[in-house]
Amino acid sequence: MFFSAYLGSPEHKTQWREALNRHAAWLGLTAHPFARALADGRIFEYGWVSLRPPDTNALVREEGGALTIIPLDTLTRAEALEQSSPRGFETNAIRMDVSLASGEVRVAVPVLTVEQFYHANIGGDWVFGNDLRLMLRWAGLRLDDLAAYAFLQWGFEPSPLTISQTVRRVSPGCRLVLRPASGVSEERLFDPGELRYADRDTSDADELMREALDAVLSRVPLPALMHFSGGVDSGLMAARLAAMGRTDVRLQNFSHGARDSFRDVAPAMAAHLRFAFERVEWDPSQIMPALNDLAREYTSPFADAATIPTIMLVRAMRETGPLRSYLEGTAAASLLEWGLHYPLRRIIYGIPRPLRQAGAALYRAGLWRYEKPWVRPFAALQTSVQMPLFHTMQTTMGGYAYRVPPELQRRLFEVLAEGLTAVSLGLDPRDRFSLQSLVRFGAHFSAMRGFDPMRRRGLLPVFPFMEPPVVRAGFSLTWEQKYEGKVLKVPLKRLLARSVPAEWVYWPKGAFVLPFQAVFTHPDMRAFWADVALSPRNPLLGYCREERVRNVLRCAQAGEYLHSGARKFLWGFTFISAWLSQLEAQ
Repeated sequence: MFFSAYLGSPEHKTQWREALNRHAAWLGLTAHPFARALADGRIFEYGWVSLRPPDTNALVREEGGALTIIPLDTLTRAEALEQSSPRGFETNAIRMDVSLASGEVRVAVPVLTVEQFYHANIGGDWVFGNDLRLMLRWAGLRLDDLAAYAFLQWGFEPSPLTISQTVRRVSPGCRLVLRPASGVSEERLFDPGELRYADRDTSDADELMREALDAVLSRVPLPALMHFSGGVDSGLMAARLAAMGRTDVRLQNFSHGARDSFRDVAPAMAAHLRFAFERVEWDPSQIMPALNDLAREYTSPFADAATIPTIMLVRAMRETGPLRSYLEGTAAASLLEWGLHYPLRRIIYGIPRPLRQAGAALYRAGLWRYEKPWVRPFAALQTSVQMPLFHTMQTTMGGYAYRVPPELQRRLFEVLAEGLTAVSLGLDPRDRFSLQSLVRFGAHFSAMRGFDPMRRRGLLPVFPFMEPPVVRAGFSLTWEQKYEGKVLKVPLKRLLARSVPAEWVYWPKGAFVLPFQAVFTHPDMRAFWADVALSPRNPLLGYCREERVRNVLRCAQAGEYLHSGARKFLWGFTFISAWLSQLEAQ
């Protein structure tokens, strides 16, 4: 479901209603609007664009001249609806409160929700919603310089930025407040101290994680679909569901072919746990159909390279029966591993800056062309001279393929400090890395690839390793418990080993990524870059050094397997170029 609301004069509500209807038609869905009158003569209209009519009894409460709305169905929407005072962590459901008497609007956004929420104001009329595309239909698109550079560096725009100057996003863990007399402001809801259990014995790490995971999985509506690699995270979810007798779950696996390290383990594990199993093979003929539909599949641009394989998985669902929810094991690494990066990064940042600058210059001079172990230190030095310690770059091409003007770079750091970095203040440095990874790479990156396509199709997306019980259990453990015996995610691995053969657990697993060489050497991708990405009509090109972008592209099209930072830059540029072009056409 996609939600939007209008607050303003009766004369202008028609524009919002027309935008809602056009957007629904474009997505092949239906608009379901509802209207309320405010005491001051203005109108508050809200509605969903969805496959089926929304269950308003479950999503809306009206009493005492006030509306409380949950824009998107989640596992914790009932708790969010009943909270007397929304907090930033206890649920993963956004909550909107509207006073029909005063016109005051409050929107509480949990720190780890994948759903994003926006607001825009034109001449005193306000529109809110969880779909940036729909917001832009009403407010228009004027590319934001700061957001464009943020996307090139990080692959997404940190709040309150969006790709357009006309729309802003509510920051995670914050409450937006709109008062008729004073406009909008944000106040922080999330307290990092809420992350840990205050009075619970956490000495048994395995049991703590099992109880938390079971508490989430037991609430998942069935039948469900799970994206299943056969790795630890999805394997443990399947094992726990099987232990609870909740076997009405279909495991869907994506395979890159013979080089896929889990090609044999995934179906064997599914059969061992007695789940239905479906394999989707990489199909180069589906590259362009997926690429040409990015704007219809995704509400906002982000540069996760696994979006194309994900769309292939989603479209394979057409051949299967009805489903109610979707499960994915993303973010377990952010919760249980990411903090282990801190000691090494601290060492790197301790190297005198002139030496780091020299290593970074070597990377920009050409080492970005190689994905070799010996290149990684130079890539780390390249990041260290461009980003503060607690920030990381999605790409490593800053200073080569693009250069951020110093005044804009300072403002970008301020935006990160006010939004993303602020949520982790006061935590142990390793926990800070972990929480920021959950927010950035989990909620606003890797989880997004399945989140939008599934809600478009009427499924409830669930990411158990980002739900409050599991997150609290993870942060209540010490890093020694998470990395006992120098084994990554050791509590999860021990739990999974109770249900499947150990050799399926302690196995080096490959990443779920885009087959880079197969994509960028494909004739259709060459045509896309010539016609769209490198077109003078592409506004993103103006933020880059065009000849150097062409040089990186030439290396990729020649079949070179570039360093991951260069690959991520090319894919991010591909995604946003396609997304903007398709949105402009609408």
